[in-house]
Amino acid sequence: MSILLFSDDRIIYNDGDKGAVTSILIPKYSRIKKYGDITSPSDATVRDRHGDSDDLPALWRQEGPYVYVYGNISYDLDEKRQTHSMYLPQDFVGDDVGAFYYIFGDKFVLHGVKTITDDGHKVWGTSLLCSSEEDALPTVISSISERMLEGKEEKIIVAVHNDEDSLSQYTEALEPFEQEVITFESLGKPKKHIKPLFARKDKSFLMLTMSLCAFIALGWVIFLWVTTQLDFQSLQDKSDDLRNAIRIMQKNKVLGHINNPRDVLRVMDETVPLPPSTLLHNAGSVGAELGEVIGIRIGSDASGRRRGPSRMVTGGIMDIDVSVKFPESSLLLDQERLAKTVIESTPWLKYIEKPSDSTGKINLGVQVK
Repeated sequence: MSILLFSDDRIIYNDGDKGAVTSILIPKYSRIKKYGDITSPSDATVRDRHGDSDDLPALWRQEGPYVYVYGNISYDLDEKRQTHSMYLPQDFVGDDVGAFYYIFGDKFVLHGVKTITDDGHKVWGTSLLCSSEEDALPTVISSISERMLEGKEEKIIVAVHNDEDSLSQYTEALEPFEQEVITFESLGKPKKHIKPLFARKDKSFLMLTMSLCAFIALGWVIFLWVTTQLDFQSLQDKSDDLRNAIRIMQKNKVLGHINNPRDVLRVMDETVPLPPSTLLHNAGSVGAELGEVIGIRIGSDASGRRRGPSRMVTGGIMDIDVSVKFPESSLLLDQERLAKTVIESTPWLKYIEKPSDSTGKINLGVQVK
């Protein structure tokens, strides 16, 4: 715990210890203001009534129906981030104490005297007896001897802060006065019902904890996001695989299992769809290669080998009669050579027959689906 003395907007003494700060205000009585019209005292209401000097918090305390404002804290103390509590000097002693002497650094003596008014109200007067250039011990001895000569029966506290040599020195010097000398730390903290003039909690640990939690939460969110993206990508790949499998199943359902896709192309090239318009068109194309097409008839008995109804599809091949007017200069040998060329260039055309009794008709054997 760090102890410091504060007065006139400046720090008089600071022991330099780390940790929570406990400061003691040496009030300047000309600056104390008394308010009786603040019904619900709080930092906000005192600020509105008294005002903050340069936005610095006010040092105040309520005693009975009145609010006493002792001034404002300094910039140096306001900038301290650790836990900080400010008290008056008399807050560290009990009600049975009539006077006290606090010695800090063997140079500064904080003296307090309690007086009781006519109406029974207890009033403390505090002052700083020595400066850094004076010797504190003779001042304390002189003041204690004067109070004892007055014949007052009161309890006097002499406390030395954080100095073993000074403690032994004061103990030996005040032994003739039967005055006990104690350490300032043994006084302990003020009672809980005593409100600090100024209090601030150290929030650095809380902020560090919150920052760490936020960092952990951010890392967890990033981890979940990455994991979710990986799972999503995995599900998307599985979905694509299922779509491909369904597409293949649909193809197999329509086309059957195809080991060699070229077989499908070959079958498509070697066959002609069965609709009459397609057959007429393809037969007409073949007839136009041989001569001028005069007429086309599907399913007739072109060979004249039998009578009766037209021959239907036999073995996937359909007969189509085409009446062709051959060129006058066309020889029979030329017609056969041209017919061979047409058959070789047309996979779905299986044969071309020319009945012997008809010079203008040919019979086509077409591979149909």
